[in-house]
Amino acid sequence: MIAAAVADLLDHAPPAELDLARYAHRATEAQKQAGQGHPSKHAPVHQPVSFYLPQPLAARYEQLRHAALDHVHELLRSLRKQAHDLYPGADQKPDRTLWVIGHFTRLGLPTMPARAPRITGGVIARMAIDRAGRRSVDRVIRAAVDYAAATHDQPHRARRDMHRLTP
Repeated sequence: MIAAAVADLLDHAPPAELDLARYAHRATEAQKQAGQGHPSKHAPVHQPVSFYLPQPLAARYEQLRHAALDHVHELLRSLRKQAHDLYPGADQKPDRTLWVIGHFTRLGLPTMPARAPRITGGVIARMAIDRAGRRSVDRVIRAAVDYAAATHDQPHRARRDMHRLTP
C-alpha cells in the first residue's frame, strides 16, 4: 500500500522541494514534541517499514529528496547573501543571523538554518500515506493490488487466495 501511495504521489501530485522540506521539518519538530509528552498527529510514531519501488520510480524518489535538500541549501545561501547586503558591517552579524532565521521561520523551516531539515527516505512515503489516508479504504486497497500486479513478477507465496482476486 505504501509503494502504491508513493507511486500515485510521484505520478500525480509530486510535492515541490520546499513543501517537502517543510513537511520534513514539521515531522521532526512534532516527533521532538511527542518525546516531551506533547503528542501530535504530525509525529511519526510507528516503526519504519520497507516497501519496494521499481528502479525508475526509486530514482525519481531519491532525486526529489536530494533536490529538496539542494533547494534548501541554495535558499540559505541566497538569504545569507541578502542579509549581508542589508547588514554589511562586521558588528551587524547578529542582525544578519536574525534576518535569516526570521525568513526560515516564515517559510516553515528550521529556526537554525545552519541545520537544514533532514529529508529522510521516509518523508516522501509519509506524505504519500497522508494523501492516501484521505481516500476510501477500498480505493487504497485496489490501488495496492493494481500496483502489486503491475510491479511484481512472482505471485504472493504466503497466501494462495491472492491468486484469485478479481477486480
